[in-house]
Amino acid sequence: MTVMNTHNDGQLFGPTLSGKHYLSLNYHRSRTSTGGKKSLWDPNISRDTEYNIFCTADKKNWQDNKGDYWGIHNQAKTSLGTENEIICKFPHPTNQQDPWHGYPLHTYSARPSDDFVRKFWADTNEISRGMAKKIVKGLI
Repeated sequence: MTVMNTHNDGQLFGPTLSGKHYLSLNYHRSRTSTGGKKSLWDPNISRDTEYNIFCTADKKNWQDNKGDYWGIHNQAKTSLGTENEIICKFPHPTNQQDPWHGYPLHTYSARPSDDFVRKFWADTNEISRGMAKKIVKGLI
């Protein structure tokens, strides 16, 4: 893991093995900086762990047809967000030169497709079949 620098928006990491940079944003770390409108990483998920989840998604190409990456940690057994979210999203940056960032997803938010969950996580034993069913049904 390489921390490049810290600046006003957060902590910049990278590059990944594929050359991507990642910005752990402050506003996904503190309720006061979001006005309560953004999902927050669980305090037990360090910025280093956040970056490692992104690196795993990048390395294993957990990317959907829109170019967004999706992430889980510890076979989706570990809560990533302050509201017990177990999936996170890393939206593809609008500008190619910008760093990536990510955040935990609520069950009512956009989710990875059923096919994605099966192909990348269930069929490769990243998560159990039971966990896959819960994710697909939006139960967690």
